Amino acid sequence: MQSVLFSSWKDSGRLFNEMIKVSFMLSNNLGDGVYISSLLKARKEVEIELFFKPDRLGTVFHTLYKNLCKCSFYETYEQMKEAHPDAIESHHAIRAHGKNAHMPRLLLDYFGLFHINEIPEIPIDIADKYASLYFVRQFKDPIILMPANCGSGDPENCYAQYRTPPFEFFQNIVDKYKSKHDFLQFGISPNTYRDGYSNFFPIKGTIKILDLPVDILARIYSVVGKMISGDTGDAHLMVAVGGRVKMLVPRNDDVGYQHKYLHYNPSSWKGVPRVEYIGFERLGRLDRDPTGSILNF
Repeated sequence: MQSVLFSSWKDSGRLFNEMIKVSFMLSNNLGDGVYISSLLKARKEVEIELFFKPDRLGTVFHTLYKNLCKCSFYETYEQMKEAHPDAIESHHAIRAHGKNAHMPRLLLDYFGLFHINEIPEIPIDIADKYASLYFVRQFKDPIILMPANCGSGDPENCYAQYRTPPFEFFQNIVDKYKSKHDFLQFGISPNTYRDGYSNFFPIKGTIKILDLPVDILARIYSVVGKMISGDTGDAHLMVAVGGRVKMLVPRNDDVGYQHKYLHYNPSSWKGVPRVEYIGFERLGRLDRDPTGSILNF
């Protein structure tokens, strides 16, 4: 097993001879969980263990990664840190070192894995793809719409509100192009995320599919392969399984939304980027575009 050198950080020179340990116990969204898949590309070089809470989100992450690396559950973050004081808290702790970069890049550089590309990657078994294809074939040239992120329904989450695209843009897409496409909307039922809360915003005319296990969702995304979305965990999951995304994004803002932390640099892709970033300011023009370029993947 290769040791990984801490070569660009404050603790330069420290060797990871045994295992990289990363906690996602304090993370609260799917996007954070998908980012870790970039680190798991190094699993042939170094042993990796992930720690989760046995709650809904921890179960989601565990489902994605249980066949890729060692995964463990702890009831509290304090219990995990007592048992594994060398574990880090994903990219949140790393950012305290003062380095600004895309979140997956932070994790990779922190462990000296400079040669690993930061584009997330979650492998889908070919048999699972075929099974999902059987489900997807009932739809007419399907495209997935994802208008809301995990905090869009939380009036106190200013950051989530800021990066939620205009809902009417998605409704206009369905109204204009439903004769050519089936538009699929995935999500979770109200009160699943927490009591009295919903982040599912139904679009009239879409086919709504709720409460799928995340591993099934990933398989379906890999087959459909096309999504129009805000900056959501689902969009990052679509990228990770090899799909393409039209990602609708706001400008950088002082509420904390910074493209360099969240977006995939064009130079990171081996070929043509599979994400097209579309600023909110362009949506009016796209809405009036008679060619339907928003649907060109």
